[in-house]
Amino acid sequence: FVVLVAGVATSTTLYLRAEEARVRAEAAAERSLAAIGFTEEIVRSTKPGYMSEDVNVSEVLGRISERLEEAFPDDPEVEAAIRTSIGLSYQDLANLNPAAQTEEYLDAARAHFERALALRHARLPEADPQVLEARRNLVDLLDEMGDHAEAERHQRIVWDTLRESLGEQDPETIDAMIRVSEILAREEKFDEAVRLARVG
Repeated sequence: FVVLVAGVATSTTLYLRAEEARVRAEAAAERSLAAIGFTEEIVRSTKPGYMSEDVNVSEVLGRISERLEEAFPDDPEVEAAIRTSIGLSYQDLANLNPAAQTEEYLDAARAHFERALALRHARLPEADPQVLEARRNLVDLLDEMGDHAEAERHQRIVWDTLRESLGEQDPETIDAMIRVSEILAREEKFDEAVRLARVG
């Protein structure tokens, strides 16, 4: 009887885990299909007659940005993922184009990264990889834009979070600390930057 009960309990546990994994996989698939459908709709809208005759990347990104706000009201995960991709694309544009539009593209990237971070942070803990990724994207951009103080603030959050979740000596934690020291150096806080670098 005991063996039977134990077997049933084990089978039930395995079933529930498999069912949970299946539900997660289905949800992920639905999110992917939603994102693909949204992207296809935007691409179709770039055909002649909808936009300028010579469609460029910034126009497409702008159109996606306009539609994104209301496209996924019930699925912040999809919106965050798309905003991350758009932000990275704007960042690439800023690095590839002359200074005339660099600031415009970087500002657009910042808006998308900040929104992606807010969406992820609202439903996930700080130590979640998606939140950390969103914050790191923002750190890199802010550092590039010259807003070193804000970049330092976000990077210190990353560092503190990794210290709590992984420990002081974990390689990822040490990398985060070194990143803080790099930003401090750009802020001309050399003493603190050197102290952290030596500890690392």
